[in-house]
Amino acid sequence: MVGFAGGADGSYGLVVIDQGRVERTGLSGIDTFPYDPARVFEGQYRAAPERRRIEVPRLTIPRSTDAILAPVDLVVTIDGTEYVLAVLQEFLGHRLVIFTDETNGDQTPEIGRWLVLPLLEPGRTLTVDFNRAALSYHHLNPEVSVCPLAPPGNHLPMRIEAGERALIHATSGRG
Repeated sequence: MVGFAGGADGSYGLVVIDQGRVERTGLSGIDTFPYDPARVFEGQYRAAPERRRIEVPRLTIPRSTDAILAPVDLVVTIDGTEYVLAVLQEFLGHRLVIFTDETNGDQTPEIGRWLVLPLLEPGRTLTVDFNRAALSYHHLNPEVSVCPLAPPGNHLPMRIEAGERALIHATSGRG
């Protein structure tokens, strides 16, 4: 299987998925939290300064940073508190919120999770469904994927027990 990644800044990457490699790793699925309708919110895009780029760490060895286009912020109210998260334009045609929360390190990966959001204009409202929080590509192919980490300030000081948690690997030949 082949696809493209990136493109928002004019550079593209070719992603090749080797199904045989997936099978050799013993990957049998992705563990998720149970669906929680209380983790679905209405959010709004707020305009950021024109051509804003944010220095974001990448999962490289040694660690590196990249100035990624961040054209809007996501404003979302959770349990009565307003949070503002930087939104990256890492993928052509989509926006990406990379966030960390209080589940990181024990129930979810320490590096955070992703929410892929629609490409809408500032001021537009959108559904923010944390049940769709996903693991980064790094988890599927850590040798190749140099995924961005959460930008500074994209931490939610609560447990977001929704979305993907971890990869499931078969043990003893069972899935």
